[in-house]
Amino acid sequence: MPRLHEALAALRTANPQLFQRKLGENAPRLRHLRRVFQASPELGQLIRKYSENQFELQRLARRLRLRPGSEATAEQIVQEARPLVAENVQLEIDALELLRSLLDRHRGARIEARMRYLQDPAADLTAEPEWVRQLVGRLRAAGTAESERAAATAELRAGIEGQVEAEIAAAGERAAEMRERGAAEVDERLERFREGGRRESRAPGRMGPRDRGGRPTTEPARPGSDR
Repeated sequence: MPRLHEALAALRTANPQLFQRKLGENAPRLRHLRRVFQASPELGQLIRKYSENQFELQRLARRLRLRPGSEATAEQIVQEARPLVAENVQLEIDALELLRSLLDRHRGARIEARMRYLQDPAADLTAEPEWVRQLVGRLRAAGTAESERAAATAELRAGIEGQVEAEIAAAGERAAEMRERGAAEVDERLERFREGGRRESRAPGRMGPRDRGGRPTTEPARPGSDR
């Protein structure tokens, strides 16, 4: 991510304290991206390009908030954002379709991994749905008959298979929905981008990004947000 590296390198000299904070904020995302690249370089490339576009959109969002005044200038900034927003919509579609393909390709391995995890006595079930906790509880209960254990195992596997199928279907359906909406999706995101700049510019004396309490902040703006 060369743009992020360039920004952090400049910040390291200009403001070491802020550099440390920003590095800490971005570290989890970079570690996640590394894991994605290890699992699927193609998906990693899509995410990296998406992130680079988001970085540029944040820069444009700051220009929109700090614009010298004319509506024509604001509209020019919005039109500069259009191809980036359009590309990111397409990247999301491509990533969803690739994700659906990867989930489908590895469905058997994912099911087996889930079964092994849930049958491990050390597995943490806190975040699992109630039906999973109930079935695992039947498997773990002392004195459970072998026939009952087999029935619970089969029911658990069927439920996990259903979850995996639902994930695959959801990724495909979301990609199809976004592809069908196409230009409308881009227009809606651009309108949110435009409105974010308008809201920020209405209040006199509030140049630059603010936190939720109205205090100045150096945190980068998010496209479509009111900051």
